[in-house]
Amino acid sequence: MSKMTGDLVQVGVVKEATRGTKKAPAYELRWGELEFNQKVMTALDESRTGILEDNRDVKVVGKFGEGSITAPLRDKSIGLFLLSLFGTSSSSSVSDSAYTHTITVQEAVQHQSLCFHKKDLNGGYDYALAMISSLELSVEPDKLAMFTANFRSKAGTNTLGTFTVTLATPGVFTLTAHTLASGDAVVLSTTGALPTGLVAGTTYYVYYVDVNTFNLCPTQADAIAGTNKIVTSGSQSGVHTATLVGRYLAATPTTEYVFLPQHCTFKTAATQATLTAANAINVRSLKLTTESEVEEDRSLGSTDPSDINNKGFSVKAEISYVRAADTYDTALLAGTAYALRIDLNNADQLLGTTSTPRLYFDIHKAILESADTDISKGDLAVQNLVFRASYKEGADDNAMVKAFLINTVATVT
Repeated sequence: MSKMTGDLVQVGVVKEATRGTKKAPAYELRWGELEFNQKVMTALDESRTGILEDNRDVKVVGKFGEGSITAPLRDKSIGLFLLSLFGTSSSSSVSDSAYTHTITVQEAVQHQSLCFHKKDLNGGYDYALAMISSLELSVEPDKLAMFTANFRSKAGTNTLGTFTVTLATPGVFTLTAHTLASGDAVVLSTTGALPTGLVAGTTYYVYYVDVNTFNLCPTQADAIAGTNKIVTSGSQSGVHTATLVGRYLAATPTTEYVFLPQHCTFKTAATQATLTAANAINVRSLKLTTESEVEEDRSLGSTDPSDINNKGFSVKAEISYVRAADTYDTALLAGTAYALRIDLNNADQLLGTTSTPRLYFDIHKAILESADTDISKGDLAVQNLVFRASYKEGADDNAMVKAFLINTVATVT
């Protein structure tokens, strides 16, 4: 075991193909703050036989994972967080090999699940059935645009399962639905003896053959290149087990573009349909918070949740600007409804000839909850607006919020 600094922790994320089934990461996240915690539910034996002590035993009856990720907002991986939170997306091609992904609220309790992988010097763990419970996007003048995502998942695990070895050149390892990718690191154990060419407790690297089989290599470079695969021979006995050491996150350094404060604009209008033509408002900072209440579905017979479902969905926008009129005080008292657009458009990067990385949110109906003004001697008066989104019905609406993401991937994946 090794002491370490948090800087060496790596995190990957992927959209699950089968709900609750772990999968190799699609993106490595460049994070700023990180929490990945194993959690348990316990039951106390509080029976009494002439003692004052509050319990005589504690039993683990449930387990799960939870955490949060704070990272710069990037134009591809953020799509997975939005998809898990909102629930559904549709994609259409625009120009220059770029795609527009329209991400909307799915009126169902099983939004898209994710799988996170956390790897450090002491090993790697997959957190399957991860559901995003909240996503906060913040833009300030002196920082990169950032997001913070909170999630709930199954407990992190490094168990892969039992496998068999076909003695060959190279040896073929069979583990049904192994979920491994080339470059992943594993360690082997056995109740008997491994074939010649393998040593229990040694780290080996996977070369992917198919969904159920793989080869092993002595180094990660060999595994990526598909060279120097391990030959197995001799005899073997017992039950063999594979344990995950860590996913090969360096295999997925996808080029992504960040969003800066100068890429952000804020608009209000009477309706969502008129937002594009509206003038941008000068704001000092903004924060968009979207929450989806998650709840574990637990069944008898297992300590793992059988599912993690989402229930309520809410959106709040907080805007800070230098106050120049009583407009929003009047709107607050009158209960005026606004349509809002928060738009991040990285015009510094071209995806082709004209398309640029972009993420924008249209809130179809929002009411001011507060419009407090900070007044202090020698400072500009700053008004802080808090909008609460509502579902708007109508021929052109039937929505609370929609997110639109433009990048070069064909689908949110």
